Amino acid sequence: MTEFIKSVGGETVAGIVGPSPDFDNADYYFKKENVLIELKCFEKDPFSKGDEDKSVRFMVKWLEKGLIKVEDVFSYTNGSMKLPEECVQDMIQSCRRTFEEAIRKGNRQLRETKKRIGNERTLKALLLCNDGNYFLTESGTFDVINDIFVSRKDLEVDCFVLYTINQVSR
Repeated sequence: MTEFIKSVGGETVAGIVGPSPDFDNADYYFKKENVLIELKCFEKDPFSKGDEDKSVRFMVKWLEKGLIKVEDVFSYTNGSMKLPEECVQDMIQSCRRTFEEAIRKGNRQLRETKKRIGNERTLKALLLCNDGNYFLTESGTFDVINDIFVSRKDLEVDCFVLYTINQVSR
């Protein structure tokens, strides 16, 4: 990404303020266009191998609430049976927290960088790269991220771009 940004006239913020700034900084700056960019990558599926603890916690919660039955757990985990909608919403909310934390951090990095090298007209853009977090479809991911921007009035990002790597999307 850095090579591409430099090839189209951008520069790294670290190249401007130094390699170890005393603030949370954004990644890139296009001086001519007066645009700051922060890149956030989602590289891990929240329900992939290695995160069995999270899945187990969900299953226990749903069993205790009576949303699923013990005898159906295997069918849910191998995908031969669909989870009840309330369970699916629990999982989506878990993904939402992952996205929201990254967006809030990116917002802070853009805001702090604008104070240091920008001006009142500096635009702030958040690039969100989905590179491995494939629990949701591309439209589901967009819907969750868009909902975060609509519901969080404290975000100061002017725009976001969501793109995927290694996954077909429209």
